[in-house]
Amino acid sequence: SITQQSFSATNCGWGACIADIYQRRADVLNRGFSGYNSDWFLHFATTDEGKADLFEHEGVRLVTIFFGANDASHPDLNERQHVP
Repeated sequence: SITQQSFSATNCGWGACIADIYQRRADVLNRGFSGYNSDWFLHFATTDEGKADLFEHEGVRLVTIFFGANDASHPDLNERQHVP
C-alpha cells in the first residue's frame, strides 16, 4: 500500500523522511485501513468506534488522510473498491 511504503527506509519513503526530520520532537505514526476507499472510510468515521479510533487522542497536532488509490481502481477490474 502507498501508506505502508511511505515508511520504507530502503525506498526513501516520505513517511520515513518525516520521522527522521522530526526525531526527538514528535512521534510520526503510520496508520492505514487496508483496502478502504473513501466511501467506506467516511462511513466508519461516523460510527462511535470510528470517532474514538480517529479523533479521541490527546496531544495530536497533525493528521494527514490520503484518499484516492483504491477509489481510482478500474471499475471493471476492481468493482468492489472503485468509487465513481
